[in-house]
Amino acid sequence: MSSRRVMVLVGSMVVALLAAVLTFGFLNGVKQDSESENQLVQVLVVKRAVAAGTSADEAISSKAIGEAKRRRVDLPADALSQPADIAGLLATINLEPNEIVTRSKFASDTNLSVSNSPRIDPGNVAVAISSDQTRSVASLVAPGDFVNMMVVGTRTEEGGGGEAVNLGDGGVAFNQIPAALYQKVKVLSIGSNLGTKVAAAPAEGEEAPAEEPVDSSVIVVQVPAEASQLVIAAERSGGLYLTLVRPDYEPVPLPILPSEVRTPGIDAKTPYPEVPGKQAEAGGEDGADNGEG
Repeated sequence: MSSRRVMVLVGSMVVALLAAVLTFGFLNGVKQDSESENQLVQVLVVKRAVAAGTSADEAISSKAIGEAKRRRVDLPADALSQPADIAGLLATINLEPNEIVTRSKFASDTNLSVSNSPRIDPGNVAVAISSDQTRSVASLVAPGDFVNMMVVGTRTEEGGGGEAVNLGDGGVAFNQIPAALYQKVKVLSIGSNLGTKVAAAPAEGEEAPAEEPVDSSVIVVQVPAEASQLVIAAERSGGLYLTLVRPDYEPVPLPILPSEVRTPGIDAKTPYPEVPGKQAEAGGEDGADNGEG
């Protein structure tokens, strides 16, 4: 065998050996990282609800805050592990059961601020409107949602008094007509509930906290200052109805209904582009035909 072939063979063996060593090292590192991430470590966890302004010392002595085990991968960067880390401090926000305690959630009494104004997006103000189960979409609206605000106005034409008037096959005339006040308005809070962060899943042996009912009789939305005047005027004129919309909803023109309306249902129309169940029904018929064949 020539010396050139020997050199090529030796070089190939060295490259193969180097690749094997690097691969082993990489896989071993991945395994160690995975084991490290899933390792259970001791942290401070909220056991019972803690109100903003509560002393950390009081929360710890009453066992509202205690130690628990959590996976390292689930921990925020500033998670705390020792009661001494928050000794003498006060809670800056309301803390819910199973939340992991972090340094940012506590401050000294001189730095403590429980103001909610920083939660308002720049350029907006918060304004409250009264609501009920019907006006607030059966309490499905939550902080952070978007809604269309509908104001109900009274028709002023002659002969428009009373409830809906039957106009035969031509349709109906309504005395109370809704109109879109604003579209895609952001909900800031439901009553005083500004929403809470999703708490970490309870550890093994711990019970999940019961959810407290939320009073939806008052809804706070955020709008520019000039828009708040119109919202208050509509509220004082008879109240507002809310329609819950998707986050990707794009506002569209919503013209006010005319005096006389031919309701679409008279002409067998559905509000959807396609009749619900049509495709499934067609598929079922096709399947039946194929079965017979």
